[in-house]
Amino acid sequence: MTKQQYIEYLVATPNNYTCTHLADHLEGEAATSHDSISDYLRRYPVLVAETGQEILGYASLSQWYDTPVYAHTAESSLYLAPNAQGRGLGTTLMRALLAEARRLGHHVVLSRIWSENLPSIAMCRKCGYETVGVQREIGFRRGKWEDCVVMQVIL
Repeated sequence: MTKQQYIEYLVATPNNYTCTHLADHLEGEAATSHDSISDYLRRYPVLVAETGQEILGYASLSQWYDTPVYAHTAESSLYLAPNAQGRGLGTTLMRALLAEARRLGHHVVLSRIWSENLPSIAMCRKCGYETVGVQREIGFRRGKWEDCVVMQVIL
């Protein structure tokens, strides 16, 4: 899938997770504007793994904090379809994403992972991330308070 095809997919599919994720960073009409999404993806790319017409997963960067002092810090996200997990695809996507982050001039990439998601924590460690903190009971999911592990890699 080319970047152009992916942007068209995002604009045409307003309920998919990635578009919702981008909408957190782009407001109003900009969240579904081809130009706004294209501009955002120049600094914060989304890498997509696919086979044929099936999207197996993606890794993306997003803005960490909207202030100039954090202009070189990004946050990573990674999603794999259940049938794509456990095969090394997450590691491949994350390593490619970090290489792209370095090329774009980012200095630090952060990741926040639910503490029970041990495979994702292990994958991030394999890619050079270190645990820098734990946010205790930061989210309420599945009927209970959950911790979030904060990891970072300095590029």
